Amino acid sequence: MQLDEYLNAVEKCPDNTLKIEDGQSVSRLTAEYGIFDNWPILLNRDFREIAEDFKSLNFQLINNPQKYEKEFVYYYKPGTVELRVIDGVKFETPFLQGDKKIPFYENESQEEVNMRNLIAKRHNKIQKRSYKSTIMLHYYQVKKIPGLSNIEGISEAIIELANYAKQKGISFCFPKSVGWNNLYDYSKIVYYSPSNQMALSSK
Repeated sequence: MQLDEYLNAVEKCPDNTLKIEDGQSVSRLTAEYGIFDNWPILLNRDFREIAEDFKSLNFQLINNPQKYEKEFVYYYKPGTVELRVIDGVKFETPFLQGDKKIPFYENESQEEVNMRNLIAKRHNKIQKRSYKSTIMLHYYQVKKIPGLSNIEGISEAIIELANYAKQKGISFCFPKSVGWNNLYDYSKIVYYSPSNQMALSSK
């Protein structure tokens, strides 16, 4: 999925509740765009360089890591969101282990499951090879952004972080941009490359 298409859709999406295929009731932002707690962004930039960049953005450093430590922790200044800037790729597109079937797709053939798994593994390899750092977004309950839910707060931080990375010319990926209504539609994973100033979607 193209980055601008994703960000525009997220910005306009109402935060009402939907029931998804497994029976859970979740935010529309989660159902359609995958936004939830523990939401990662993978970037092709050293984590200490990201920390340096954050000095001029809306993020407040709340830890003082030593040289050997591999993580910075921030609050998003308007509230609601905590961010961890981590050395290395700490989340990739998940794939099924072995022949385990999953509840959403009980009627799939094993051949269909294997093909879907193969595509997921390809994304996994691309993400491990292409990025250096992870920004992990979490709910932060102590201070809330007035008028915004937890999910909307994370959405607002995602948009600001995407704009930051674009302005800096940093390649990045949203590995969890797939909505929970269709968790295995890997064409919805957002990749951004500054070389052609557009989002790339691997299918």
